[in-house]
Amino acid sequence: MLEAPSLADYPVHRGDIARELCLLDELARFKRGLGLKALQAGDLKTGAVSLLQGIGFYRCWELPLVVSYFQPEPGTQILDVGSLKSILPVYWASLGCLVSVIDIDPAVMVQQKYARVQEVVMPCAARIRGRALYVNGKPCEQVTLDCSAFS
Repeated sequence: MLEAPSLADYPVHRGDIARELCLLDELARFKRGLGLKALQAGDLKTGAVSLLQGIGFYRCWELPLVVSYFQPEPGTQILDVGSLKSILPVYWASLGCLVSVIDIDPAVMVQQKYARVQEVVMPCAARIRGRALYVNGKPCEQVTLDCSAFS
């Protein structure tokens, strides 16, 4: 079984501002494209928010670093814990990865909308409500998932 690399395994970030700006521009274009697709699909709320909200200040630092350090191959299974409304899970799914997301905030369910308008597969979107886990909108007891890739 392959062990996932830790950020501690990577060298200290020296900063390639030009590359990071290019990555940020690519992700911003991806998010705008996602918004346009949502509008074309008739999802006005998701589309307008994706177009108007842009990428938040802290995400402008975080996203290029994560994308430059973690470059998964198509078919890689990714579990994004605490993903909320990040575009990263659907971005990776558009690159051919199998991404599942989980968050305590119900806004995480927007990931499935993103995946639908991007026409990619996102096997699982889960949220925690109280002491219960909801997967794809159903209590976890009613859902069967193949979690063997995460063990």
